[in-house]
Amino acid sequence: MPKKILLVEDESIIALSEARVLKKHNFIVDTALNGEDAISLVQSDPDISLVLMDIDLGKGMDGTAAAAGILEIRDLPIIFLTSHSEKQYVDRVEQISGYGYVLKNSGEFILIESIRMAYKLFDASSKIKESEQKYRAAFMTSPDSININRLDGLYVDINEGFTSMTGFTREDVIGRLSSDIDIWASPEDREKLVNGLKQDGIVENLESVFRCRDGSRKTGLMSARLITLNGEPHILSITRDISEKKEVEIQLKRSEHRFKAIFEQAADGILIGNAEGIITEANRNMTELTGYSREELVGRNIRVLFDQQEMAEHPLSYRRVYAGETVQRERNIRKKDGTLVPVIMNSKKVHDDCLQAIFHDISSLRAAEESLMISEERLRMAVEGSRDGLWDWNLETNEAYHSDRFARMLGYDPDELPYTSEAWSELLHPEDREQAFRSVEEYLSGARDIYESVFRLRAKDGSYRWISGRGKAIFNAEGVPVRFVGFNMDISEQKLAEEKYRTIVHTMQDGFLLIDGNAHITDVNGAYCSLTGFPRAELLEMSIGDIDLLETGKDVHDHLHRIMESGGETFETIHRTAGDNSLFVEVSATPLPNENALVVIVRDITGRKNEEQHLQSLVEEKDYLMKEFSHRAKNNLAMILSLIRLKSTTLENQVDLSDIERHIEAINILNTRLYRGNSFSSINLHTYLQEVLETVFSFSSFPIRIVNDVAEISMDHRRAIPIALLTNEIAINALKHGFGEEKDPSFTVQLTQDFSRGEYSLTLSNSGRPFPEDIDFNDARSLGMQLIPAFVKQLQGSITLSRKPVPVFYITFPVV
Repeated sequence: MPKKILLVEDESIIALSEARVLKKHNFIVDTALNGEDAISLVQSDPDISLVLMDIDLGKGMDGTAAAAGILEIRDLPIIFLTSHSEKQYVDRVEQISGYGYVLKNSGEFILIESIRMAYKLFDASSKIKESEQKYRAAFMTSPDSININRLDGLYVDINEGFTSMTGFTREDVIGRLSSDIDIWASPEDREKLVNGLKQDGIVENLESVFRCRDGSRKTGLMSARLITLNGEPHILSITRDISEKKEVEIQLKRSEHRFKAIFEQAADGILIGNAEGIITEANRNMTELTGYSREELVGRNIRVLFDQQEMAEHPLSYRRVYAGETVQRERNIRKKDGTLVPVIMNSKKVHDDCLQAIFHDISSLRAAEESLMISEERLRMAVEGSRDGLWDWNLETNEAYHSDRFARMLGYDPDELPYTSEAWSELLHPEDREQAFRSVEEYLSGARDIYESVFRLRAKDGSYRWISGRGKAIFNAEGVPVRFVGFNMDISEQKLAEEKYRTIVHTMQDGFLLIDGNAHITDVNGAYCSLTGFPRAELLEMSIGDIDLLETGKDVHDHLHRIMESGGETFETIHRTAGDNSLFVEVSATPLPNENALVVIVRDITGRKNEEQHLQSLVEEKDYLMKEFSHRAKNNLAMILSLIRLKSTTLENQVDLSDIERHIEAINILNTRLYRGNSFSSINLHTYLQEVLETVFSFSSFPIRIVNDVAEISMDHRRAIPIALLTNEIAINALKHGFGEEKDPSFTVQLTQDFSRGEYSLTLSNSGRPFPEDIDFNDARSLGMQLIPAFVKQLQGSITLSRKPVPVFYITFPVV
């Protein structure tokens, strides 16, 4: 569909002529004769897509004021048409519009190309503004705290995540220093941040405590980098609230301490060993049970506790244990003094492929009944001293016993809980009752070798506590269970820590993966499932090589090893989606402490990548148009040069036009150099002047040596052209009048820069005759001599001439 252009021109004839040119190129044209009408038309006609504005509109509002009024109504590309090229007019234009100006009578091609370029620049600018709005929205809506500060701590901008985390609003902080609001709980952390940015330009994962508006404190993990705003360095920082994570870490440490205490205080002997059976840890009760000290047990094979006959009759079941079974068996262990002790040995695989063996001394169970009563009393005392609650269920009478600890872990006094199995049943959480009964039935029926079960029991205050129960049944000679004894352990805090971990992982907006040492996915959150379209169950069957399109096989494992060694890495890659599409992602991978696994955070950056590619294509298109314009200018100069040569031929050398030819050749050389070079604004003077002189002296009937002492200086083309024309004119004059019959004729050009005086010195000389005394720069007989001071004036310089023994021209002009 044709685009509509508003032409603002106070001269009707000029407006009519320009409108015809625009319509010729399929534009719809609306015309306004003054600024007021132009503003009115833009306000009433939404189809106007570009404005061609004359700067001088006669009486009333001028073009720049009209343009400003239009831009207050709508964002439109405005190109100024003017007959003025003076600096003050250019400065007025640049203050209003970024789309430039076109000199009147520049020609139809330049006008139309300027319009088309303005449309493209406007489209690119609109897309950039849209992208900036998107990034601004992402900045403001990010759940993380994002803020921009000057290096002295002055707040320039914050997002909603900052307010959500700290409680400070924009009104509280914008324009104030961080020290004013006392947000850094440890000011040394801010010094560390600023020093790190000054040294490296970026700081990652700085953990610090921040003081919130209500006086509370939160722990944040901050990453920051230096950016430049309005020519001044600023700090862009992103802070993630890790207060809950820190609390989980504290709880985990407490859990480890509790485990250590339970391990040491457990009533049973406990050994930890590796796959070869070498003992790596033993608790206090194990040393008491065997008579060996801890130092004597650690480092030895577990077989030291068993006789050969015992091992022959009941070999250790490593295969079953590593298959995931918990193996329980009655055995006899030999103490250090040689005596045998009957035990129940409970073996299972725990973390890091270690083996755990619990030895429960059952000597009392094989003694007489009176000895059994004494043993049970001792056991009761030992159990009450531990954190486990003992229960004992007589399956023949349905009577039950529980230790005081069993009741107190639920908040009851011991006499508040009845000694019956029904009491346990009534305390079970309704959702756990079926599973808990099934575990008991499967064990007592022989379907399971060991009884272990996790369930919830109701506490006195009405809440539920997570309990881990384990036990062993005693069978009569017919194989019927007659007694069921075991322990309950309160694992509520451990479950709470696990639930917090799950909540954090599965509510975060970024994708989350847990990768084991073999690159298999062992956990994934909903955000990553939504990102890729894969269901959770399918992802848990994959390895990272199944979804990463840039790395597969050995590359994945090598990369995994490097991350483990380096302590973490952030990189960009491409992930596969369920529909066999792909998306660009930013991956942050961190090793999990004390485990052969990686925590991986995945962020979708496809939109950002697409925008970068689009902007690159616009830059390439602009470069193509600039080179095309230069190419056409070169062709036009070649046409002009051809016309001059044709005219010279027609006049049969009555008029010497060679000077004009050489001047055009000099300009054409400049255009060629700019076209072939890496810059469209500057040119190397050494090579430029060399080529100009070679062109001039190529018409000589005898060889002339060129001495080029021009320094390696690059200069913009506005100054390079008069320098080249000046050199060209003096060289032509030397060629025509300066050289005689001397041997080895030469022409010398020298250009140096005096930094102390801030000026260039250009020296041009030849080895020919002295310069005539009767000819000066104002000699009307020589147009060339009149041009030389004109070129020097254009350079804002000065010139002196030494006439003999050889002509030497000295020209100085300012560096800027």
